[in-house]
Amino acid sequence: MKIKIINILIFVASLAITLATLSAMPDTVPVHFDIHGVVDRWGSKYEMLIMPGVMLAMLGFWFGNDAFYKKKLGTSTDEKVIAEARANMKVMDVTSVITSLMFAVINTVTLYASYSQLDGVAVKEVDILKILAIVMGVSFVLIGNFMPKAKNNRNVGFRLPWTRYNDVTWSKSNRFAGIAMVIVGIVITLGGIIFSGNIAMIIMLVTLAVALPILTIYAYTVHSKEVKKNNDQKQS
Repeated sequence: MKIKIINILIFVASLAITLATLSAMPDTVPVHFDIHGVVDRWGSKYEMLIMPGVMLAMLGFWFGNDAFYKKKLGTSTDEKVIAEARANMKVMDVTSVITSLMFAVINTVTLYASYSQLDGVAVKEVDILKILAIVMGVSFVLIGNFMPKAKNNRNVGFRLPWTRYNDVTWSKSNRFAGIAMVIVGIVITLGGIIFSGNIAMIIMLVTLAVALPILTIYAYTVHSKEVKKNNDQKQS
């Protein structure tokens, strides 16, 4: 219940900031920035409500999954199922708060960046891409630390048909993915701190482009070994 309240408060605060900012904006505002942080599209200020809308949809997703696992706890007598449900609920609780905070910060920074581009506004411009990279990097580090604690499920963790084959493939793949996510997050965060926003974004995209195939190949390798092991056991 406490996690739900925290997530709701984050959403309400983000929505309030958005509505307050929109009330001080003209009808047409900057709504998109290129990789150099330059405005490349203007549009209706109400497009700024998209991010709170996404946050609301995420709340529905998290709350729906929470209800799903609570139902499992209330109906199952299998100790393994109960232990897995509790572990996954804890991971989802942490992930939901981190994700909500990440989107709230991104939303606030985007609003500020848009507002700073308006005529007659005397506020310091921000490097929105630089902040975005840092926020994303820190979020990856935090989530990566909790990912290995998730048990085999459809809702949270590194989920592929190969990783979900059995508990061994899930455990090994998610432990490796958690470590990789922390490393990727550190690289992205340092890129955001050291370099300008456009370079930081390139670092983020390149790092993710390198990491994802490695994670996929590792998961496939673990899966193949487990399949072979199971087949050998059946034949013996």
